[in-house]
Amino acid sequence: MRKYPRPLSTYLGHGPLETLAAEIAEQQRWLEIVRNLLPASLGQHCAHVMRNKHTLVVMVDSAAGATLLRFQAPGLLLKIQSEVDPSVIEIKVRIGRPLANPSQSTQPKVMRAAVVRHLEEFRKTCEYPEIREALLRLGQTLKRG
Repeated sequence: MRKYPRPLSTYLGHGPLETLAAEIAEQQRWLEIVRNLLPASLGQHCAHVMRNKHTLVVMVDSAAGATLLRFQAPGLLLKIQSEVDPSVIEIKVRIGRPLANPSQSTQPKVMRAAVVRHLEEFRKTCEYPEIREALLRLGQTLKRG
């Protein structure tokens, strides 16, 4: 005959809850790493980071944030490989909302001026002239409204 109720410690010390707690801690660690390696204005839009073997999946709170992060992803990947973990070979960006309250995002919306600023920053560092020209045109279009 089983004794009820069982102490909570019987579930927390081992098994699935401990595994979940370790996974959550690892995901939070990667989120902090990614936020610290990105500009603050872009890092605040990162809601969650998961590692799947050699890939980091970064969840952001908006399509605009996802676009900006995709521009920054090659540089972010190089920083992660050199400073944190060389086994990471790919960054995927996905759009999603935090699970706690999906109807309201706690992150502020990306402002048009911030998007233009990020595009200009990336344009300065881009080595491909065609992409630099396209980013210049896109920035001018966004400035006009």
